[in-house]
Amino acid sequence: MAAVLLCYMLPVAAENSVLCKPFSQGDLGLLSRCCPTFRGAAAELGRILIYEAVREFLPTVDTVVESPMGLAEATVIDPYRPIKVVPILRAGLVLLEQAQTLMPFHETYHVGYVRDEVTLQARAYLNKLPARLSSDDLILVTDPMLATGGTMVQVLRDIVARGASSFNIRVVCIVAAPPALKTLSEQFPGLRIYTGIIDAELNENGYIIPGLGDAGDRAFGNTPNNAPHLPFPSQ
Repeated sequence: MAAVLLCYMLPVAAENSVLCKPFSQGDLGLLSRCCPTFRGAAAELGRILIYEAVREFLPTVDTVVESPMGLAEATVIDPYRPIKVVPILRAGLVLLEQAQTLMPFHETYHVGYVRDEVTLQARAYLNKLPARLSSDDLILVTDPMLATGGTMVQVLRDIVARGASSFNIRVVCIVAAPPALKTLSEQFPGLRIYTGIIDAELNENGYIIPGLGDAGDRAFGNTPNNAPHLPFPSQ
């Protein structure tokens, strides 16, 4: 069963949930829902969520470093075991924009999916995953929205089919819905999902309500008229 870790101050009835609480309800509202600079806000939120996902996940080694005053013992991230990062295009890239310093040694493998708006099924148009993975590989998958979970299921099935273990996979998103969490929990034991918030429902088109809208369009300026939604009334 997957564990859902909420990096948000919100009571939630979800199995195996942990409240990380690094920011407040007001922060999330301004960052991800109303802020006119959506891309920057999503990137900042991605950095917070990715920090929570990797802070006890990245492999470390003990070493000795030389300072101007002498030698000192230190623990550093292992450069010989880079984490494998899998952003789901396009919007999954945004969550990584401010997170590079958190993962100084990593490999990036892009995957791209487009969803059929009638069947709600996702179809791959790009897959740069390596031919083989190991059960010891540490993998981070990013996508701002987990609605039905269809796209994420396909990505994770592909990753596991290439040899990875779901116990060594972390998923980072901004908003998740119960149908996706239930599906992922049932299909990928040991998977951990880090999300900013869990919204209660999906509409008839499979979109999260209230959600974020189309995160990719908003992040890359493809919304109608590119008009920002301001969180405060005009003066």
